Amino acid sequence: MDHENAPLVAHELFVALLGAAPAAVEITLSTAGPQLRITATSSTAPSAQRGLSRDIVGALSACSGVTKDGRGLWAQLTKETHAHATRTDDHDAAGHAADRSSGT
Repeated sequence: MDHENAPLVAHELFVALLGAAPAAVEITLSTAGPQLRITATSSTAPSAQRGLSRDIVGALSACSGVTKDGRGLWAQLTKETHAHATRTDDHDAAGHAADRSSGT
């Protein structure tokens, strides 16, 4: 699936993990129909769950969050089939994006 924001979102997820100085960062792309999920994981937990990279990712993706093991960040992009996009993410009081996934 081709999405114009995918390269920037992948870059920002990568940058968000670099603050913890991991030995390596792994980027995974998963697709399902019109949806693309980008996940960045490392051996260490992200040092900051908030910040400019997270703000950029939140603005460019349909939803985003922290991986269940706390070792990475993910963002989901949807190929638009309508003229207007609809935001589907929620944020808690601290500004973190809520994980709205079921089982991933």
